[in-house]
Amino acid sequence: MILELVILLYLIYLRDLPVDTLKINRSFVSCMEKEKCSLGIIQTIITLPHTLGLDVISEGVETVSQMKILRSLSWKYREGYLLPKPMPPHQIED
Repeated sequence: MILELVILLYLIYLRDLPVDTLKINRSFVSCMEKEKCSLGIIQTIITLPHTLGLDVISEGVETVSQMKILRSLSWKYREGYLLPKPMPPHQIED
């Protein structure tokens, strides 16, 4: 019953708050290669925000395998130790 209430509150916040981005916790990303349930949750999580016109960021991307899985799900935004630190535009080379 408590879990049902938490999920319901989460969905109400998504609908009612001025949110433009949803962040996926690293705990789902870190185990998605080993556990089908985590990958299933990530696939579900990406569908809902995209349907609502929100961006999605996954945190904790640390392996090439995780990056490939997220790319296969059309995930645009990722952060983690696999990726370089943010840089000012003038430092980025083509």
